Amino acid sequence: MHTDERLVIAYPFDPAPTLDLEPEYGPILLGDSLVRIAMPVGGQAWLATAHAHVKQVLSDPRFSRAAATTPETPRLSPEMIPASSIMAQDPPEHTRLRRVIAGAFTSRRIELLRSRVRDIVDDLLDGMEQAGGPADLNTHLSVPLPLIVICELLGVPDQDRERFTALAEKLTSRELSGDEIARARTDMEERLRLLIADRTLARGEDLLSDMLDAQQEADRLSEAELVNLVVALLVGGRGSPSVFLSSSVFTLLQNPDQWQLLCEDPTLVPSAVEELLRYVPIGVAGGFVRVALEDVSVGDTLVRAGEAVVPAMIAANRDGRVFEEPDRLDITRERCPHLGFGHGAHHCVGGPLARLQAQVALDALVRRYPRLSLAAGERDTDWETGRVVRGLASLRVVW
Repeated sequence: MHTDERLVIAYPFDPAPTLDLEPEYGPILLGDSLVRIAMPVGGQAWLATAHAHVKQVLSDPRFSRAAATTPETPRLSPEMIPASSIMAQDPPEHTRLRRVIAGAFTSRRIELLRSRVRDIVDDLLDGMEQAGGPADLNTHLSVPLPLIVICELLGVPDQDRERFTALAEKLTSRELSGDEIARARTDMEERLRLLIADRTLARGEDLLSDMLDAQQEADRLSEAELVNLVVALLVGGRGSPSVFLSSSVFTLLQNPDQWQLLCEDPTLVPSAVEELLRYVPIGVAGGFVRVALEDVSVGDTLVRAGEAVVPAMIAANRDGRVFEEPDRLDITRERCPHLGFGHGAHHCVGGPLARLQAQVALDALVRRYPRLSLAAGERDTDWETGRVVRGLASLRVVW
């Protein structure tokens, strides 16, 4: 078994903002071993990059999320996820929490939202046209769309959305101190408790009301679990989908042959979204850390009990053993078993909603603006820095 720990690589590899997968992943993907990395917080871990290895780490119950939430656990951000969070649980506790919200995110239920999402997209693009170009697509579409959708789904009032957005930004920061992030989480939790108290008195036709009903059923949901479920939905439901949509449009416009193909045949939008989920790296590093509960072999590496492993889905999605020409964007790719939404028990519950929003938005863009292009100088655009996701600070376009 390979257990050589002499070479330790600083991780994430390159702090420079980019949508290109860092070249350091290339030689690692060619092997069958994990590599040792030094994380920004908590010390060393193993890095899994191969598609098969990442799937194993994400699905093998011997790799625990609950065991990875101690102050000593290697991690990307100073934030300590609360033990009551769904992101910090293993089955069966994780299964119990996920069941409370899973019904709202089935493909069938999400498909019922398509018409409403289409109306939101059309309204946002109408506003962009009225403002005139060049226009920042982030301001007019990529940022507000996921925020409006997740807040409507949960039943968050309009007047609370700006504050929740600001707090969510802090929770995904890599530059704030642990104390600052903890204060932001406390602030968000307190505001959510006020919202929950209001909804307790007057139910609505929304997911939060459904969750409150579930809380009243014996052993289904504690108050802390309810609050942290809503936090996870708000943070995850607006941040990553926004970055993905903006990054996807940027990527397509940098590959004009693919953009033109999509404009000529909008029926390719669903396959384009799947390819973009594979191709576009959203995180600046791998996914949530897992800790081995016992000795586990991954490829030819022996991970000892208690050691941390980072599953890098962004690298696994470029594994040439799974994807032909993995570094080429191909929206007609027929086989695309990407890990953009993860795998296993923690597979992203909001995946169908994020997929739907991207499909509707891209369909509207290619139909309305077949001549869409980056505004002058946008190839040297500004990037957001210091976050756990990589994204454009703005995306100025003309049409």
